[in-house]
Amino acid sequence: MKFLVVLPLLLISFAAQAEEYSPKRMTSAEEAMFKEQLNNPDMLYLQEFIDDCIAYIERSPPRKRSDPVVIGMPCEPHESSRAGGSMQEMGIDRFKGRFLVLNIKQLRNNEEAEEDSAQWFYNGTHAQMVMIMSNLEPYPIFSFVQVFLYSTPEEKNWDNISLMGVYEITDSYTEEQRKRMIAEVSYYLFSDEWTL
Repeated sequence: MKFLVVLPLLLISFAAQAEEYSPKRMTSAEEAMFKEQLNNPDMLYLQEFIDDCIAYIERSPPRKRSDPVVIGMPCEPHESSRAGGSMQEMGIDRFKGRFLVLNIKQLRNNEEAEEDSAQWFYNGTHAQMVMIMSNLEPYPIFSFVQVFLYSTPEEKNWDNISLMGVYEITDSYTEEQRKRMIAEVSYYLFSDEWTL
C-alpha cells in the first residue's frame, strides 16, 4: 500500500521538475544571424563530412589503427590518432540524425604559445571549435576542431577547410544540465529548419 502512495508523489515531483524547463526562443534578429551561420561553407562542410563518414563506415569493414587511411581523422582511426578519438571508435550511430549547432568558439587567442603547439598553430591561422548536439536520443554532444588551412587569423580560406578532431563532451554535463539544455533548445533541436 505504501508504494501506491509514494509513486504518485514521485510522479508529481518529476512532472514539476520537467515544467521548470521550457523551450527558449531567440529574437528574430538572432534567428536570422543563426540561420546565416548555418548556411556558411564551414557548417555545410561539417554536415557533409559527417554524412560522408557515416556512409563510408557503413559500407566498409571496421578499420584497424594500422590500416591505410582512406577518409582520415576524425572519421577513422590511424596509427598516430588519439585512441577512441575517431567517429568510428565513438560509434557511428551516435552521429546519425540531425545536429543543432550550440556554439562556435574561435580558438585563436592573443597569448604567447609554445612553438609547434596546437595553440601556436591556432594563433597563426583561422581555427574554431564547433559544438553540436544530436537530435536523436541520448542526444550526444560533440565538439569538432575545424581549421581553415592557408588562412590568416582574420580571414578564412573557404577552399581549405579541414576537421582536425572530434571530442564527445556529453559527460561534461550532468544529467540535469543535459535535460535542461535539451528542453530549452527543443524548438530548434527538433526542427529541420534549424539543424544540420
